[in-house]
Amino acid sequence: MVRLQLKDIDKSYGPTHALCDFSFTFEPGIYALLGPNGSGKSTLMNIVSDNIPADGGTILFSKDGSPETDVREMNERFRQELGYLPQDPVFYPSFSVERFMWYMAALKRANGQLHGKAGRLAVSSQIDTLLRAVELDQVRRFPISSLSGGMKQRLGIAQAILGNPSVILLDEPTAGLDPKQRVNIRNYISKISQDRIVILATHIISDIEQSARDILILKNGILVDHGSSHELTQKMQGRVWIAQIPESRVDIMADRFRITGISQIGKPEEKMFSVRLIATEKPTEYALPEQPSLEDYYLDVFGDESDLSKSRQKTPTSASGGMPPPFCKKCKHFSTRSYEPK
Repeated sequence: MVRLQLKDIDKSYGPTHALCDFSFTFEPGIYALLGPNGSGKSTLMNIVSDNIPADGGTILFSKDGSPETDVREMNERFRQELGYLPQDPVFYPSFSVERFMWYMAALKRANGQLHGKAGRLAVSSQIDTLLRAVELDQVRRFPISSLSGGMKQRLGIAQAILGNPSVILLDEPTAGLDPKQRVNIRNYISKISQDRIVILATHIISDIEQSARDILILKNGILVDHGSSHELTQKMQGRVWIAQIPESRVDIMADRFRITGISQIGKPEEKMFSVRLIATEKPTEYALPEQPSLEDYYLDVFGDESDLSKSRQKTPTSASGGMPPPFCKKCKHFSTRSYEPK
């Protein structure tokens, strides 16, 4: 079994504290990094992939019962275990799709399979499988310059999986994909995650709601919470409501509560609206409780800072419940605890 342990990973860019003592242990399955821009997702990906150094902390890796080893000591041996899709992948535009995949296989050394006829056949078979999986087999001889943005994104996903890496890092993997393609990619990633670690960063909640083993909530570089989709949405039980109100009261409700959805109902001249909102108590006499969603949880955590006093505690709580995380000594924000996988 593969295991990746991050201990007290810290990173600053000048005065900006991008990651604050991040600690977590990953085992096979899909892990989602969820948070807005600037929350530290890409920084974490870049540190694990060895694109940038951390200012502090340790990353340990083990596989198939081997002892945990610092990845800095493993050096190239650890990078051979990695597959990586950066947020903005760069391609050689004159390469064909198939040539690019062979090029990446050579760079990765494809687990030593490029040597000999049998090795080349094995790599060829895997390239065929991956191009079919990401629906690029029909354009395999097309130059990359002729591909759409969504096709390039799928090619980036295919090269990340090439070589059967033990740890796959996908930064915004479904950006630019249509709904059908997102579902196909999501299902394929779920299929291959049984015996490897997949860490993906995303803004798209539907990509992770059903498939992620654990969702890690990053805010201002701090791991403020984690858990399965069910565990996180359970924290919103009794706090999500639907209320039907006249137009004149919409702004009043928005000032008092966090509104997560609004739609007009009835005839236009009636000027009535159905409002979905977060409140610790019943907001109006005729409000009805609603089943919470992961989106409700996300909006509650990442609402405007000026609204943090509305319908939620100012102090983040951990997935285990109870006491809040400790302060980060460097920036005086709330820091993370060390989390073990379930």
